[in-house]
Amino acid sequence: MDLSPDDDNFQGRLLHQAALWDNVELLEELLSSGAEVDARDGRRRTALHAAALADRSRCLHALCRAGADVNARADDAAGGKTALHIAAERGHVENVRVLLKAGADVDALDAAGETALSLAVANHWRHAALALRDHTDALERERLSQHAALRELVAAGDATALRARLLTLGTAAGLIVNLTPGGAHTLLYSAAEAGDAGVVAVLLEHGADGRGQAGSRYGPLHAAARRGHLAVARRLLRAFPAAVQHESVEKWLPLHAACVGGHAALVTLLLEYPYPRSSCNATQTRAASTSIGSRSTSTRGMPADKPLCI
Repeated sequence: MDLSPDDDNFQGRLLHQAALWDNVELLEELLSSGAEVDARDGRRRTALHAAALADRSRCLHALCRAGADVNARADDAAGGKTALHIAAERGHVENVRVLLKAGADVDALDAAGETALSLAVANHWRHAALALRDHTDALERERLSQHAALRELVAAGDATALRARLLTLGTAAGLIVNLTPGGAHTLLYSAAEAGDAGVVAVLLEHGADGRGQAGSRYGPLHAAARRGHLAVARRLLRAFPAAVQHESVEKWLPLHAACVGGHAALVTLLLEYPYPRSSCNATQTRAASTSIGSRSTSTRGMPADKPLCI
């Protein structure tokens, strides 16, 4: 991949050239004179992309110290790569370590769907791959530790402490909150089953999704419906209206769970909720309503044109 800025007349061109040549004295002089550290060329590349080409780049250190965006991504025409992709692809292990220490996203994908690790492996750069694997393993251990702390707060029903803890996680909150270590229930499922509307609200605010369990495929709405937690079910329907159509491995919908639990108010909510048209599946809903009609509800007496979306 050609990273030379010579054919591109853009503001910051000299900064890119200094990084490409690993001329740290010139680069620092340009930065101290007000050059934009993240100035991009016509393909959305920054000086950090150019610096990553030079093994043991001094400019890479200088740019990271100056606050360069370590996750800046080139456009798809240039491969959609970050500086970490470039360093890993060329086996520049010291550059890889510098970028990881500066906060580079080891999970970022380029335009071909490759991570930095997959590029290092594909090009047989053993030391670069090892550095990336070690970082990934350490990151996973940290995420599991953070998740365990969140799980304790969910179990305790402490919504205030949970929110404070999630805020400290920044952009990683959504990933950590949806982990299911060892096949455990998601945090949202556990909170829904417990009927803790406050905790459910906090988890939703921070990116919890409505996925079902890997084995049973029961989701948070199934759990709330089975236990009769009306307030929680309302929150889940607002966030994931299509979840009302999610089937368990036994082909049960949340409506079945509400009926089995004998929760008439929840059955009514599921049948009469104002679902968006995009969430409606009248055929599936009427079949489900008919199949459970002998237990606690049916479609008898309901307007024929009323949208049923479960």
